[in-house]
Amino acid sequence: MLSPYLSEYDESTSSEGSLDPLGLYPISDQLATKLVPGFRERMRHPRYLTTIAAGMVICSEFDEDIAASDDRTEPWQIYEWYAVHALYAKYRTDDETQLIGLPGIDKAKKAYNANISLNPSSYLKMATVFGFHGVYRTLAKDLKLIDTNILGEFGDELIRTWEKEENLEGFYSSPFGSGRDLRKQFYNAINDSLKTTSIARNRNWNAFYELAEHIAPYKINPIERKLLYNKIIGEIDSYRYQVIKTIELSEVQKIWNDTGSEKEIHKILFSSATNDLKHLLKAIFQYEEFARLLQDAFDSCLYVMSGRSSTRINDLKNNTEITKAGKKVSDSYKKAIDAISEYGLSFQFEERFSTFEKAVSVPDWINLLFEHHETTQKNKPPNGKRPWFERTNDSRFLIYPGNRRDESPTGEDLYVHYYRTTPLVSFLKDLGKI
Repeated sequence: MLSPYLSEYDESTSSEGSLDPLGLYPISDQLATKLVPGFRERMRHPRYLTTIAAGMVICSEFDEDIAASDDRTEPWQIYEWYAVHALYAKYRTDDETQLIGLPGIDKAKKAYNANISLNPSSYLKMATVFGFHGVYRTLAKDLKLIDTNILGEFGDELIRTWEKEENLEGFYSSPFGSGRDLRKQFYNAINDSLKTTSIARNRNWNAFYELAEHIAPYKINPIERKLLYNKIIGEIDSYRYQVIKTIELSEVQKIWNDTGSEKEIHKILFSSATNDLKHLLKAIFQYEEFARLLQDAFDSCLYVMSGRSSTRINDLKNNTEITKAGKKVSDSYKKAIDAISEYGLSFQFEERFSTFEKAVSVPDWINLLFEHHETTQKNKPPNGKRPWFERTNDSRFLIYPGNRRDESPTGEDLYVHYYRTTPLVSFLKDLGKI
């Protein structure tokens, strides 16, 4: 399977655009979003929703249009620097498990060890996407945790619960208590940071350790945990409810632990799903069948090419995986486009993959596959990416060293893409449900 995007990945640093060489990912991601609304593959811990809500409270005292001295960085982003630094400073020696899945952890570690304050240069390049606000924003909006730049209805309920269970009275619901002092300390710190566009406190500031104790990902209190679970699972018969309840089954947990196969999990889900969810699962099945044919054929080409100084089309046409895909791809194309049409994805699918609609000879199929890869790379933002091989004037192909394959595709009946089981399993573990 293709690895989910890492928190700190920035495709602009890769000249060959190492992810998604065939342009298959966007449609799969849209199907996954329909299956599990709000969730993204990088999400790991529900406690970051509470951390976001706490930051909204602190930053609510700033004017809506205020920015730091660089005229870009907003208070919530500065709060994120403080929160990430706080967690790293506190748990780097106390309990490193609290740092697993923390967006920006590598940047925080590097800055801390170099005694450098986090700022736009030392933090994530695309912090609005890959920081914890960016990673969890879609779910925060879906759950009504946030509403534009203020707490939403669920955010209000969650922060009141957190405040009470953490003994932080005064942080939000009343003007008195120890929580008021913590909130004020971070408001003042962020206010100072607006002038310098960097963390404006010593790296061992006591308030860092206090905040970290209250937002630690694995230290969710009982009522907060129940509140998060009930909100995340949603209404009975909603897609997210059905998916989560299926994941909680012991037989599904065994499948996940033994094989990691979302396809097998979806087969079990299909047996009890509502009719509309069955339609969506059929669309996923058909799209992934199409994606698997293309991906295995492409990987097989790379494998064969890796053992040669140069390769011609005729050197590839006798490979079993390549030949099998060539014979099936046209029929799979038709089934996939029919299945995804009711979700508004047929135009996008046709635009990307129409070259595979008609059955052709195996050599022509291989050439179409290579041309598709070259077009996909050329169209990647911002200025295109280099193909994974060079096409010579005499129709030979030379694979670049970084794209060589030591093994041929396994032929396992697995999805090419991910459909949110990984983040859901992680959430359910944190919430004590599995």
